[in-house]
Amino acid sequence: MTYRGFGEEDLAPVVTYGSERPDLDYKGPVNWDEWHDRDKANLVRDMIALANAEVPGYIVIGATDDGGVVSSYDGLSDSQIESFDPSKIADKVKRYADPEVRFILYKPTIDGKRYAVIRVYPFDTVPHICRTSYGDVLQEAAIYVRGEGARTIKVPSSEYMRRIVDRAIQSSADNLVDRIRRLVGTAKVKEIEARSEFEAQIVDLRKELEGKNG
Repeated sequence: MTYRGFGEEDLAPVVTYGSERPDLDYKGPVNWDEWHDRDKANLVRDMIALANAEVPGYIVIGATDDGGVVSSYDGLSDSQIESFDPSKIADKVKRYADPEVRFILYKPTIDGKRYAVIRVYPFDTVPHICRTSYGDVLQEAAIYVRGEGARTIKVPSSEYMRRIVDRAIQSSADNLVDRIRRLVGTAKVKEIEARSEFEAQIVDLRKELEGKNG
């Protein structure tokens, strides 16, 4: 799955939206190196949940929220913004997420203040599962999603799980077709599709004739 070009200019409406939603989470100003491991585990939990969604999600760091509504756009200090490094985040996420979560870290300046914005991409072929536990924040083998009230929760029902599985199956099929197209070219794929359709018509015709003769 691919997405259109995305840059810092696209982040202003994300940062200033003002309230959390299924694809958007806010966290107050913090220095990554001074952040408690429990808070980092919560960040990983949110990233796993956003990666199990159907569209890219965002975590804005530097805006304090109260009950999901931003109460203060503080921004990050120079030392705070410099402490956020994609390799540090990736190392933490790899420890708990399987497969790895794809993300990009942006550091935009919005209205004169700097923020760390993590853009999380949906899974390609299989949903992300928590590989190991951390206290009461992360549970091994759990699949996290964004639920009502923009909260991160475990998959709430079998119906929800079926939707995730169906999306994984469709994504795998789409990726397979894309790989075939790259390998043999679009024209060849169309030829294969046309041949398969023709063969299916032959099978249907045979069944029809056998039915009449019977």
